[in-house]
Amino acid sequence: MKKFAFLVAVIISLGLIPYTFVPAEVKPKIYFDSAVQHKIVDMINQSKSTFIAELYNFTGQDGTFPVRNALINARNRGVKIRLIVDNQGACDPKGKGNTGLPESTLELIPKLEIRWATWKGGHSTFHRKLALADNTMIFIGSTNWTNNGFNFNNEASIILYDKEVGLEIIKQFENDWKVATQNYDGSNQTPNPNPNPKPPSDDKDNPTVYITNTGSKYHILGCSYLSKSQIEIKLSEACAKGKQPCSKCNPPSCP
Repeated sequence: MKKFAFLVAVIISLGLIPYTFVPAEVKPKIYFDSAVQHKIVDMINQSKSTFIAELYNFTGQDGTFPVRNALINARNRGVKIRLIVDNQGACDPKGKGNTGLPESTLELIPKLEIRWATWKGGHSTFHRKLALADNTMIFIGSTNWTNNGFNFNNEASIILYDKEVGLEIIKQFENDWKVATQNYDGSNQTPNPNPNPKPPSDDKDNPTVYITNTGSKYHILGCSYLSKSQIEIKLSEACAKGKQPCSKCNPPSCP
């Protein structure tokens, strides 16, 4: 038996037969239904330098907390994390008070970099579900990172190790990162659905102020109450709507 093994080794070393050795633990493996979340957590826990993901949905529900907590731990140990998620439905940054990635979830992940895929032109839905750790370990499949995706839906996903495929993912991710907008830096900040607001108007008699989706006050640009939403409006319009001046930022009073 030893002679046979030695002979096979010699033949392989001489290149007489092709052979690629892939250890069993890193061969591509498919996971069905709820089994994949544990593997995603393992993937994040194993990451040492970088972790990127492109996701259609990533919600902050209880069923996704293991992944969220793994991301927190990874960032705390210095892993650079970047995420791109679709800006529709559950991950609409304008509706994060109740769905999607709540601010409270994002703020727990220090220096998280996230962009929402606000596509223009032919792309209407950012439907990818993939992740890459340390440029080599890959998750790709049908599973949305949601409570339903991880715990209730019938899903199929694959985890594999492949540097060449990893490079292709990085190339595509960087292109997508440039197109995606609405930057979010989780350094104790909250997403701004209007990242490039216009400067206040120079009209002294009827200046520009800002209101929120649900509040009864109007504000000046930069007020902390505008962290979740801000709608540009003229002072006269805000007063006509019955809005009152914010006592914190002290905007101009109604005429």
